[in-house]
Amino acid sequence: MQVLIVGGGEVGAGIASRLTLSGHNVSVVDTSASVLSMLQERADIQVILGDGTSPRILKKAGMESSDMVIAVTSSDQANMIACLLAGTLRNNPIKIARVKNSEYEYNSKVLEKGALNLDLVINQDKEATKIILDLVKYPYMMYFSAFFAARVVCLAFSVKSSHIDPLMHTQKTGFQDAGWAPILIDRGSHWMSMDEGVQFFEGDVVYCLVQKDKLKRFYEDVFQGYEPPQRVMVLGGNELGFSVVKKLEREGYLTKIIEQDRKRCFELAERLQHCVVLHGQGSDESLLLEENVGSHDLFIAADEDEEVNILSCLLAKRLGTPRVIALSNKISYLPLLSRIGVDVGISPRLIAVKKVMAFIRSERITQVEIIGDGSYELVEMEIFESDEVCGSMISELSLPDDVQPVALLRLEEVVLNLNDAMLQPKDRILLLLPPKRLGTLINMFETGNT
Repeated sequence: MQVLIVGGGEVGAGIASRLTLSGHNVSVVDTSASVLSMLQERADIQVILGDGTSPRILKKAGMESSDMVIAVTSSDQANMIACLLAGTLRNNPIKIARVKNSEYEYNSKVLEKGALNLDLVINQDKEATKIILDLVKYPYMMYFSAFFAARVVCLAFSVKSSHIDPLMHTQKTGFQDAGWAPILIDRGSHWMSMDEGVQFFEGDVVYCLVQKDKLKRFYEDVFQGYEPPQRVMVLGGNELGFSVVKKLEREGYLTKIIEQDRKRCFELAERLQHCVVLHGQGSDESLLLEENVGSHDLFIAADEDEEVNILSCLLAKRLGTPRVIALSNKISYLPLLSRIGVDVGISPRLIAVKKVMAFIRSERITQVEIIGDGSYELVEMEIFESDEVCGSMISELSLPDDVQPVALLRLEEVVLNLNDAMLQPKDRILLLLPPKRLGTLINMFETGNT
């Protein structure tokens, strides 16, 4: 597929690298020569210096022969104009735009058929809000994603000394029988698959698949019970921070929000019912002490400035808050956050990359979730009746060593023990794999090269 990306920042670069890895031909338009230079160093990508809202630049970039345009600049207006122009230069290209302003969501006719005719709209703040709310509901977790229509969830947590014995005990008695199973370990950025007899060590980040109806048992097995948070403090009165607090209010959490702009504080106070609105800075130790941040179960830093978020989280942690979540637009910061004491790092930009990649996969791919720094993906795939692998035992498939089947959905039943499972039409299988393997895997399932 020929793909044109407008915007070579972190989102555009992440999408371009992954598409190139999957064998697509990619061109990137950006107004910054230095950004384009860095892109060319990372991958075999054609770059065009110029404004993506210019018909002349889009033609120069090959829009007339492109199958898809992905507009992910920092400007909503530029992204929409680029997609509008793409529709005039090429007959029915696939059009994807990043649009942050929530006003367009409530006036969706602008984005739908008959107007911009967008195939996918990415509101990364909206997606980040969903992820934050899931992480609030599941204490101790650093990662959350749901599969098989939420029948199975993938959770990740950092191993403490008290977790090792329960993990080893369940390993001996059989993870699958417990309804949950570890699938991957991140040991200091060294990724380890769950081979038989693998050991767990303090500081490991363990990714587990858990059947939704066995979540209570999972928490009892590893954490000696489930205690959801009650008091949450949020830094940042932007739309993302507001959205998080608004939804937490509705679910009965006791909330406070810190915002440094006085005018915005009055707006928040009018729009929120029970939340305490504080005027100040999250990095102000005296304010956090005065508001007793250490008595809160969770501190969420959602400011636009990732450095402020990180500093505020570390300060809240030092003052006694047991769990902190920091948003970082710089994807490169994410692997560092857990090492310096931030429990969870979330990148709205990485979320945007994930949404695009999930959308453009093969029709048999029903979901894609990026794991950690992007070294692995969890891919949910449907089995078609025409597939040569139908009737094959999963254990007999000649899969690459770094591709691991981890779960199967058949009708309404989730299967974690795949040793004796045979693939049937309409099954959905969940696989853990490096991104570079997906094209080969799809071809293998379709042609039966087992």
